Amino acid sequence: MWTRFGGLSYSLFTQIKMKQKPFINELSPEKRQKILEGAKSVFSELGFESASMESIAKAAGVAKGTLYNHFKDKRALFAEYVAVECKKQSERLFQTQKAGGPPEEFLDELGNGFLKLITGKMGMAIWRGVVAEATRFPELGRLMEASGPKICFELLGEYLSRATEAGHLQVEEPIVAAEEFMILCQGRLVRQLELGIKKQITAQDRQEAVARAIKVFLRAYR
Repeated sequence: MWTRFGGLSYSLFTQIKMKQKPFINELSPEKRQKILEGAKSVFSELGFESASMESIAKAAGVAKGTLYNHFKDKRALFAEYVAVECKKQSERLFQTQKAGGPPEEFLDELGNGFLKLITGKMGMAIWRGVVAEATRFPELGRLMEASGPKICFELLGEYLSRATEAGHLQVEEPIVAAEEFMILCQGRLVRQLELGIKKQITAQDRQEAVARAIKVFLRAYR
């Protein structure tokens, strides 16, 4: 006697089950990574306002439904993109620095790398997107601060502490001094980009800004 499932014989039911593809977890890390890579491409090119979930799904090579399985809306996706990218770039900035030479060399290399990062296309796209959403989504600003600037200040603060112990500098508050140096490096360049006075920052612009920042910084902390 056949056991039946709503009129379907057990034998046929088993055959169908065996032919079905195994279930694939839509929330796989691989797909999430693809989405973030697509988001990076679209947000860098279009900015937050002009980017759409449809364009991000297309860039990521995933279905729009898959996108919404991972992120409830564009704001949530942007928040994770900002956190991941800021942390990655901030840590990478310090991985290439040579801390063994005099402070001038270290600060010059770091300052130029920092300015290249924040005034580049991706850096400015992130900054503008966060500023535009900050009043409606203050958590985004705090997220960016924790994932980017805070990491930079702490890493530079560690260097300044070591330089002080070695007798090269006299820094009492390393984290505060680190923030001051980063702000000095930006000078007027970021403002000029934000206001459209400059369309892009050249290597010479960066070098001149960093040289001024180092001169002022060392006068205070040498």
